[in-house]
Amino acid sequence: MINLIISKIFQHPSHADEHLQRQATVLYGLSISTGLAGFIGFLGVIFVFEEKLVTFIALSILIGISTVTYIQAKSMKIRSASLIFLSSVWVLTTILVCLSGGMRSLDAIFYISGTVLAGLLLGRRGMNVYGGAAIFIGFILVCLDALGVKIPAIFPFPARSGWLVLILNLAIIIPSLTITLDTLSQAIENSKHLLENQKQIQVELRSSEEKFSKVFHASPMAILLQGARDRRYIDINESFTKITGYSREEALEKTNAELNLYPDQEKLHDFTEKFLTQGYIQNYEIPFRKKNGRIGHALGWGEQIELNGEIVYIGGTIDITERVQAEHQIQQLNEELEQRVKERTAELEEVNKELEAFSYSISHDLRAPLRGVSGFSAILYEDYGEQLDASGRGLLEKLIKAAREMSDKIDGVLLLSRLSRSEMQRQTINLSMVATDVLELLQAGDPKRSANYQVTPDLMAYGDPVLIRIVLENLLGNAWKYSSKNPQAQIEFGKQKQGSTTVFFIKDNGAGFDMAYADKLFGTFQRLHSAHEFEGHGIGLATVKRIIHRHNGDIWVQASPGQGATFYFTLGQPD
Repeated sequence: MINLIISKIFQHPSHADEHLQRQATVLYGLSISTGLAGFIGFLGVIFVFEEKLVTFIALSILIGISTVTYIQAKSMKIRSASLIFLSSVWVLTTILVCLSGGMRSLDAIFYISGTVLAGLLLGRRGMNVYGGAAIFIGFILVCLDALGVKIPAIFPFPARSGWLVLILNLAIIIPSLTITLDTLSQAIENSKHLLENQKQIQVELRSSEEKFSKVFHASPMAILLQGARDRRYIDINESFTKITGYSREEALEKTNAELNLYPDQEKLHDFTEKFLTQGYIQNYEIPFRKKNGRIGHALGWGEQIELNGEIVYIGGTIDITERVQAEHQIQQLNEELEQRVKERTAELEEVNKELEAFSYSISHDLRAPLRGVSGFSAILYEDYGEQLDASGRGLLEKLIKAAREMSDKIDGVLLLSRLSRSEMQRQTINLSMVATDVLELLQAGDPKRSANYQVTPDLMAYGDPVLIRIVLENLLGNAWKYSSKNPQAQIEFGKQKQGSTTVFFIKDNGAGFDMAYADKLFGTFQRLHSAHEFEGHGIGLATVKRIIHRHNGDIWVQASPGQGATFYFTLGQPD
C-alpha cells in the first residue's frame, strides 16, 4: 500500500503534446524539489535558525505553493500551475527582500532563479514580464539605498541561514537546468534528424531532377520551359527541335514572338488568356509555323510550376499535322461525296420521272391497243365462234388468254413501279387477322377445294397495312396454289424467335422446288414451274421482296421438291 502511494506520488505526468509534457515535467520537478527543500528548511528551523517564526511561515508558504503546483501539474493544468508558482515565488521573494534589508539580502537571488524558471514555463514573454517586475522592484530599492534611505532589516537572517537560501535556489534551478539540458539534447538530436532528412531530401531531389531531365529530353512530345516574367525559353527538348526545326541555340532565351512560331494571333491570344486565367490548359489545338515556313498543327497543354523558387511555365505539344490533314481530306471527300449524292439524287429523280412517264405510257398507250385486241377477240369468239372449226376456235382462245396474261403483267409492272415511289404509312398490324381474311377469300373463290390452314393468333407487326396485305396475299396465294394438287393440303402461318428477332413464316406441303434454283425465285418474271402446271406471271415474289426490303426486313425460303416450301420473312423497325 505504501509502495503504491509512493509510486503514485512520484509518477511523472504524461501528455501527447511534447511541449506540454516538458512544462508539466518542469512543474512536477519543481514541486518535488521545493517540497524537499522546505522539509530540509523545517529541520533547520528546529536545529539552526534563531528566527524560527519567520522562517517557519516562509517555509510553510513555500510548501503550500509546491503542493498546489504538484496537484495542478498532475492534472495537466499547466498554465494555471505556472502562473500560481511564479507569482507566488515573486511575491514571496519581494516580501523577504523588503523585510531583510533590501537588495543586499541573499533572498534577492530568488529573482534570478524565478526569471529562469519563467522563461522555461511561459516562454520569452513570461521571462520578460517576470524579470522586468524583479528589475523594477530592485531598481526602486537600489535608488532608495542610493538616496540614503536605509531599509531596516525587520527580520534579519543570521549568516548561517545563507545555506538555506542556496538550497532553495538550487531546488528551483537544478530542475530547470535539467529540463534545459534535456531540451538542448533533444534539440541537438532533432537537428541531427533534420540534417539526415535534409540530406535524404536532397538525394531524392537530385534523383527526381535526373528522372525529370531524362523524361524531359527523351519524351516524344515536344516539351518546353518558359520564364513567367519574360516568356523566354529556359529549356527545350529534342522533340521540340525536330517538330519546329529550331536548334537549342536558336530557341533558348527567345520568345514565341521572336521565333514567329504562331501565325494565328487570335488563337495565341485565346490560348494565353485561358492559360493565365486557369493556371493550366489542356488539349488546345493551335497552328504553328516551322523554321522552314511550313504551317503545322499542334495539340498543346501547359501548367505553372515552381522551379528553384521561381514560377515558370511548362508546356508540351504533340504534332497532329498529319491528323489534321487527314481530317481535311476526309472533310473534302465528304463534301465531294455529298455533291455526288446530290447529283445521284438528281439523276434518280430524273429516272423516276422517266419511270412515271413510262408507267403512264404503259397504262395508256399500251393498254389501249391491248384492250382493242382483247375486246375484238372476245366479240369475234362470241359472234363467229360457231362458224370456226376446232382449230380456229383454239387459236382464238389462245389469243384471248395471251391478251389477258399481257394485261396482268402490265398490272404487275405498274404495281412494282408504284411500290418504289409510294410513301409508307406505318402502324401496328394484326397479321393474324389479315392472313385469316386472305385465306377465307381464297377458300370462297374455290369452294370445292378442301385445305387445312392454321394461323397463330395475335401475330403483331409494325408496317404499312396496304403493302403488308399484298405480301400476305402473294405468299398465302402461292401456298394455296402450289398445294392444290395435294388432297390433304396443309398451310400454316406462324412465327419463331431467332435471337432477339421475330421471324414470320408461311409453310405449305405443296409442290415445292429444287433449292438449286432458289436464287431466281425473287426475280421479275422468273418462274420455277411451267404455266401448264400452275398459273402465274412471275411478278408476285418480286413484289413481295421489294415490300419486305422497304420495311427494312429480309425474306428467304426453304423447300424440297414434292415436300412443300416455307417462306420466312422479317419486318424491321421504321427508318
